[in-house]
Amino acid sequence: MHVGFDNTARLRRRIYYFEYRGVRFKLIQSNPRQWSDVLLTILPSSEDVGADNAYATAGEFLSALSWQNHSNVTLQEGGGINLPSPVSLKAAKCRSFGLPEVFHKGNVRGYEISVLPHVENEEQRLALALFREARSSNKALLAFLLHWQVMEVAGGDPVKWVNAARYQRPRPIRVDAEELKELSLGGRRLGDYFQEDCRNATAHIRRWTGRRVLAFDQRSEDRRMRVSAKVVERFAEDYIRNALKLTKTVTLVRVDGRGFPRYMDQASRRRSRITLAYR
Repeated sequence: MHVGFDNTARLRRRIYYFEYRGVRFKLIQSNPRQWSDVLLTILPSSEDVGADNAYATAGEFLSALSWQNHSNVTLQEGGGINLPSPVSLKAAKCRSFGLPEVFHKGNVRGYEISVLPHVENEEQRLALALFREARSSNKALLAFLLHWQVMEVAGGDPVKWVNAARYQRPRPIRVDAEELKELSLGGRRLGDYFQEDCRNATAHIRRWTGRRVLAFDQRSEDRRMRVSAKVVERFAEDYIRNALKLTKTVTLVRVDGRGFPRYMDQASRRRSRITLAYR
């Protein structure tokens, strides 16, 4: 099975092997100007249940990778091929090539997959997926909505979260004067502006008299939404880190210095004799 993905943070090695959530993968980097990268995994059969689980697991891994390396990451189903048994990941080669979905921006190299955030529950998993999709979007309207939805994952009020993080904390999230000028708050709090002039204006093309309507194809409006998406990302990231408490990590290791590389949480690492899978 092939899961294609794009990643603007280029990894140090071309090929990695790892086990994540019980699924073993082979990661192969390609030339990002030509083809997408790929995750390969071997399924015992072509049944959809196994494929669905492998794809969801790959998605969670890529969300964690995007978060850890602050990179733009997308994924796409790459299909698969039937092979005669026995077959190994080491011998497996990429047979399906997808076109990149992320614009090549120089792609800084030297990143690793050795340490990832420890996703402990469904809320963290969903928030990271939304954050990954928002970060990789080239449309400010979509990026804003996805970041806004991050702050709704646990059933809270994004307006209250933004206002508290901006105005009530000992160390409020910083928004500089030039950004505030582009946002045109008009005396309102930042969370209220985000709700009314960004979230609601994007979600509803027809609005009550006096409410802001998006003005398409206007330079000032495009700039306002780009800045809004950029600023709201900081609050979404803060929400994941503090409200959802995504603070722990997992590390890619080999137990007793051998065996297939797998991710291990902090508590398990303290109880085992391990070495880093890739140094």
